[in-house]
Amino acid sequence: MTRVRHLLVSLFVFASLPAPAAPPPVITGVRPKSLVTFSTHTSFGITIYGQHFWPSGANIPSRWEFYVRRQYLPFQRALIGGVADTFLECWFDSLPLLNSPGTLEIMVKVDGVASNVFPVRITSDAPTLAWVQPNSIRIQGTDDTRWKVWLAGDNWLTTTTIWVDGVQAGGVFNYDKQQFTWPANLRKVGTYKVQIRNEHGGSEIRTVQVLAPTPSYSDRTTMIKVLPPTPTPAFATLKAHSRSAAALAAAGAVVTPTPTPKKP
Repeated sequence: MTRVRHLLVSLFVFASLPAPAAPPPVITGVRPKSLVTFSTHTSFGITIYGQHFWPSGANIPSRWEFYVRRQYLPFQRALIGGVADTFLECWFDSLPLLNSPGTLEIMVKVDGVASNVFPVRITSDAPTLAWVQPNSIRIQGTDDTRWKVWLAGDNWLTTTTIWVDGVQAGGVFNYDKQQFTWPANLRKVGTYKVQIRNEHGGSEIRTVQVLAPTPSYSDRTTMIKVLPPTPTPAFATLKAHSRSAAALAAAGAVVTPTPTPKKP
C-alpha cells in the first residue's frame, strides 16, 4: 500500500511540473540573399529560413510576429504571408526601408519569444545574369515548350525586364530565377543576345542560338553514282613468222610469234 501511495505522489508531482519551454526561433538566411534599392513604392516580399518557427500548437496568426528596420533604427512590424517550421514568407514596404544602400535587419517572434537579429545587405548594384537555359533551341516540331527559356541571376527588382537583341521580351517577377517565352518573331536561325535590365543598369550579355532543323533521313541520303566499268583494252593477237614480227610490233599490235616446229 505504501508503494502505491508513493507512486501516486510521484505521478502527481510530475504532472504538476511545467512543460519544457519551446526552443527560440532562429533565422539562418533569407532569399534573396541581398536586397536592391528602390525608387518606387511597392510591397516587397522575402523568404526567411531558419528553425523553430512553428514548434507546436494551433495555427493562430497572432502567435507570429515579423519585424524589420534599417540598422540602428527602431523595429517596425510587417506582414507574414505564410508559416512553416523552417521558413516564413514576409512582406514590407519598399520605401523608406530600401531607399538607399545600407543594412536591413529582421527579427521574428513566436509566442512572444524573439529570434536573433539577422542583417541583410542593401545595394544599388546592377543586375546580374549568371546563365540562360537552354542556350540553344532547334527549329523543329510543334512542341512549344522548347521555346521556354530560364534565366538566373541576382539583384533583380520587381521592375526588372528581359531583353533579347535590344528588344524587351518580358518582365521579372521572382528574386533570382525567371522563365519566359522566346519571342515568336525571333524563332529563326541566328545567335541572339539576352540581357536583364532595371533602374540600376544592365547585366552581362548571354547568348542563345536558334538552330536549323535536324536533317531527316531522306535529306541525309545521297544518291550514289554508279559508273560503268572501265572497258578492257582490246589487244590484237596476230600470228606471224619471226621475219615479220618486228614490223607488226612497230604498228602497235601485240604479236604472238608462231613457234618453229622442232625437227625430228
